[in-house]
Amino acid sequence: MKKFASALAVLALAAVGFVASGVLAADDKSPTTIKEVMAKLNKGATALCPAMGKQIKDEKPDWDVIQKESKDFVASVTVMTKQKPKKGDPGSWEKLTTAYLADAKTLDEAAAKKDQPATVAALKKLSDNANCMACHKAHR
Repeated sequence: MKKFASALAVLALAAVGFVASGVLAADDKSPTTIKEVMAKLNKGATALCPAMGKQIKDEKPDWDVIQKESKDFVASVTVMTKQKPKKGDPGSWEKLTTAYLADAKTLDEAAAKKDQPATVAALKKLSDNANCMACHKAHR
């Protein structure tokens, strides 16, 4: 009976671990659509742009976290450049997303150098409402 109870406990723990790992994997899912990319980058306080904005203002930023997030930012924008917008001219989409990707790469380069003023400036440019609205008016 003790062997059966032990085996059952091991199976239960394995099942919990399997379910938990599936949940965590779902949370770490890479974005595949424009909407998912924009949500990952901008939706809510935990999105990359606002979270990085808060972190970079610290007196001693956690550069490991910022560098990881800046790479994730570039990867996410790269996904978006390969998508087709809901509306608007494909040439305009290519121009705007290419510029956005260049700005994301500037952010990543500044973070790699641990250059706080340059990282702040790059992040500010990425979150500039005028840049956002240019793309949203044409393609959203």
